[in-house]
Amino acid sequence: MIVEKHRVAQVIAMKTRGQITALPLSGYPSLLAKAGIKPPCSPNEHNSYMIELYLNREPNQMTDNSHLISTSEQWLNESDLVMLKKERRLNLEFDFKRKLVNPRMLSICGKEHISFDSVPWRSTEEAQQARVLFDGWRVDNCLKTIADWESWEDYYESAITTKGTGIKVTSEGSVGILRRVFIRAVVQKKWGCDAGFTYKALASQLTELGYKTTEDECKNAKRSKLPEHAVPVTARTIVFTKKLLKLYPAMELFKFFPCARLEEVNHRLHTIVV
Repeated sequence: MIVEKHRVAQVIAMKTRGQITALPLSGYPSLLAKAGIKPPCSPNEHNSYMIELYLNREPNQMTDNSHLISTSEQWLNESDLVMLKKERRLNLEFDFKRKLVNPRMLSICGKEHISFDSVPWRSTEEAQQARVLFDGWRVDNCLKTIADWESWEDYYESAITTKGTGIKVTSEGSVGILRRVFIRAVVQKKWGCDAGFTYKALASQLTELGYKTTEDECKNAKRSKLPEHAVPVTARTIVFTKKLLKLYPAMELFKFFPCARLEEVNHRLHTIVV
């Protein structure tokens, strides 16, 4: 039997046990699951408080986690029922039990916030890996804007794509990976990237494109390993690739990116404007 539990016009689905009514329907009660948050206001203001808290949250923000001591503590310590004052880091981010897709900005209560569709993960292992990586990323970030999404995508894709390739992820993120692999391909005259440039000319060309490169980096690339399929598919690598293709139209993309992502790469290349 299917039973209707709630009816609202717009809901903020933050995470498991975390939903807020952004736009109620007349005659129907609001849906509110506070994800462990204790609003410091009257119950009829809880929904408004949670909306403001969610839309204005910041990295490393703390929230009240005070609670009464347990019955066992009272018994063992011969204590009265007292309140323990505590704080914990606020976490209203999505819990990644499903994979987020189709990011776009949406108006919520007069403010803009990122919104997604979601699809199942392909495996339990993939889901667990994403959740572990996101826990690391969200320490200093919140997923609120398209720029935040690009930052998370870069962090996630760089970690999973370079695993086992011998390529390290630096502060440049996915762009740094593509830049280093591309330099190696050029100086080793492989993958359709042979331009006959000197090390200095290649370094200058990449720097002029907006990707700072030194002559020594190009020299060292001559004897470096050239791993296949090691470049992450991110918004930033797609932009860089688009620029490179204008200069190196014979560039073999199937050598740079994971084979299973080539269709996505080609689609994204045709839909962006650089």
